Amino acid sequence: MFKSFFSELASYERELGIRWSDQRLEWDFWTALLFAGTVCTTIGYGHIYPITNIGKILTMIFALFGIPLMLLVLQDIGKLLTISMKYPWFQTKRITRRILRCCTKQSLREMREIEECERQDLEIFDLPLVVGVSLIFGWVGSDLLLGVICLGSEVDVT
Repeated sequence: MFKSFFSELASYERELGIRWSDQRLEWDFWTALLFAGTVCTTIGYGHIYPITNIGKILTMIFALFGIPLMLLVLQDIGKLLTISMKYPWFQTKRITRRILRCCTKQSLREMREIEECERQDLEIFDLPLVVGVSLIFGWVGSDLLLGVICLGSEVDVT
C-alpha cells in the first residue's frame, strides 16, 4: 500500500518537474545552532538533520529536555514583556495622581498607600484583554503597512 503511494507521489513530482537534490549541508557551529533552535522551538524545518542512528537518538534526548526548557524561557520572556507593558501605565497613573493631588485633596500618605498596592499589582502577570488585542492589531497593522510600503517602492527585500 505504501509502496504504491510513494511511487504515485514520485511520478507526480516528476510530472511537476520537482527535483530533490542530494546536497547535504556541512555541519558547523552555525548550522548546529540552527538545528538546535529548530528542535527546541519545535519548528523543525527538516532541511538539516542527523543521519546516523546515534545522532537521531541524541536529538530525541535533546528535544526531551530542550523543549520544556524552551517553554520556561518563553514564560520568563512573557513575564518581562508583561511588566514592560504594565510599568509605563503604572508610572502614568502615578504622575497623574500627583499632578491632580490638589484637586482630590488626598494626603501624601494615602497616595503612597495606593501606589504601594498598585506596585504589588505589577507582580501579578495579567494583562487586560483590550491591551493584548490592541497590541496584536497594532503589530499586524504595522506589518501590513510595511508590506504596502515595500510593495509600493522598488526595494528588493530578499
